[in-house]
Amino acid sequence: MATPRASSSGIISRFSVVSALWISLAVPSPIGAQDKPTPERYAIIVFGTAGSAAGKSVTGTIIIEGYSSDGEVSELAGILKAKGQDGLVKAFEQFKDKGRIALTDSAGSGVQVIRQKPGPKGRRLILVCDRTMSFPELRWSGRSIDYKFSIVILDMNTEGKGDGLLYYAVKLKYNKNGQLELERYG
Repeated sequence: MATPRASSSGIISRFSVVSALWISLAVPSPIGAQDKPTPERYAIIVFGTAGSAAGKSVTGTIIIEGYSSDGEVSELAGILKAKGQDGLVKAFEQFKDKGRIALTDSAGSGVQVIRQKPGPKGRRLILVCDRTMSFPELRWSGRSIDYKFSIVILDMNTEGKGDGLLYYAVKLKYNKNGQLELERYG
């Protein structure tokens, strides 16, 4: 069984019981060297909508350095079907991060899967990562540790402005019909 990564960041642990958060995006600011693709960088404001985070907000940054290929996503889907969430967490440890999500005053978390497709405002980004868990959460081993992933869905216009949702704690599995099911904690 894979051991979840832990964080002592107070900000991340405050949002661990929230099932969905509203994200507001600012204009992207390119960074990086000229000889390689320029990473996309977005300033975000995360608004808590439920639980202990309701009515609270925190700022942060999303950095996208690359996108997941169809082959990578198919490989990961096969691992989830065959080995479940623990197998997928182990596979994520072997993948190079495609980006990073960092809330203010934290180092943030690497993002292993980033997909892009047309969306209602022009562009939709879907980010999936293994969830950083706080030390108290791991120590007390509550039900929340079964929700090993975080998912971010961003809808942006051509100027890079938009909004989205953060599902902080999600359980992933395939049902009997072979369809991917997402179960949110909270």
